[in-house]
This record gives sequence, structure tokens and C-alpha cells, in this order.
Amino acid sequence: MRRRSPVPRAARTGAGRRYGRGKRFLQAAFTTPYLVDPLVVGYLWSLLLNPTFGPVNSLLDAAGLDSWALPWLGDTRTALPIVIVVNAWQWVGFPMLLFSAALAGIPAEYHEAARVDGASARQAFRRVTLPLLTPAIGVVSVLTFIGNFNAFGLVYAMAGSTGSPAGSTDVLALLFYRVAFVEGGTEAIGRSSALAVLMFVFIFGVSLLAGSYFRRRERRLL
Repeated sequence: MRRRSPVPRAARTGAGRRYGRGKRFLQAAFTTPYLVDPLVVGYLWSLLLNPTFGPVNSLLDAAGLDSWALPWLGDTRTALPIVIVVNAWQWVGFPMLLFSAALAGIPAEYHEAARVDGASARQAFRRVTLPLLTPAIGVVSVLTFIGNFNAFGLVYAMAGSTGSPAGSTDVLALLFYRVAFVEGGTEAIGRSSALAVLMFVFIFGVSLLAGSYFRRRERRLL
């Protein structure tokens, strides 16, 4: 005789729908910033973190945390960490989509076989899930490296072309922009072109090495 589940089918269906709606909401919340231009995101966060009229410091003051209300983008100690956090907040949706797709593509039989063999959840993740995520990890690592190495719009919007304050947020893309379009001079085009070529060679070389490494890891799974 077939045993009935102690949980009514209607309740299970309702819970599944709620979890599905929650999952879709979180996916939309994490991926929406990725679809917005970095310049827009940078200017938006510059307004939010403004020490005079920004809502972040206003909320800290209202909560009695006056000592935490800082000139976030005007202090050399906090400017770069803030830019890093905002950049991670904007781009986290892209790897999340890739990892979600990769996890959905792992057959459930692999995890069931691991449980039958007595593997714990941690062991199943280490021995089954993580190796099968190698292609997604490779793609995310290479594209994240390329994107962050060429970061310009977000840093320019939040810190200006000089990487203020005191050059604490300066990156190579800003240096290329200053050499080519701000400093000017008869050698501006030549120096900026040389810098662009060096950046391309470095990024291309590291990407090739990383891609080769992850391809070797993938071949070990076959």
C-alpha cells in the first residue's frame, strides 16, 4: 500500500509557490543592478553617500550612530572599500545567474548516489557539486578579472577622473583617460596608446593562462 505524505498536497503546493516567488524576487533584486549602466550606479551611490544630504548618513544620525556618519567618498580610508563594495553589489547578479544555471544542470542522481555512499552534505559539495561547477567558476573568474581590470565608469562617477581623494581610488583605466584626454600634449596619443596595448597584453595573457588552467581541471572530470 502506498503511504500518504503527512503534509497535505495543497500545503506542499502552496509552500512551493511561496518559495518560488521568493526565489524569483531575490533573483530580480540581485540581477537588476547588473543591467544598469555603471555611470548611473556610481552617480546614484554618490548621492546616497553624500555627507551633507545623503540618506545613508541621515539614517545613521537618526539611529543615534553619529560616529558612523562619515564622508565615505572623501576619506582615503573608506573611499576605496566603498567603491569595491558598490562594484561587487552591481556585478554579483552575473555570477549568480551563471552559478544558478550550473547548479540546475547537475543531475540529482549524483547527489543521491553520494548520500547512498554515506557522504555528508559537506563531502557531497566538495566531491560532487564543486568539481561540476568548474566550468562556471572558470567563466566567472575570467570575465570578472577582465571586467574589474577595465573598471572605469563606476570609479569615474564616484571619484572623478583623478581617483580622489588623493588618488586612493585611482585605476589604470582612469590613468589612460587622463593621459589621453585630460593632460593632453603632443605625446598624449602615443603614451595612451602604449598604455592601452600594455593593458591588453596583460589582460589577454592572464586570461589565456586562467582559461588553460580551468580547461585542464575540466578534462580531469571526464
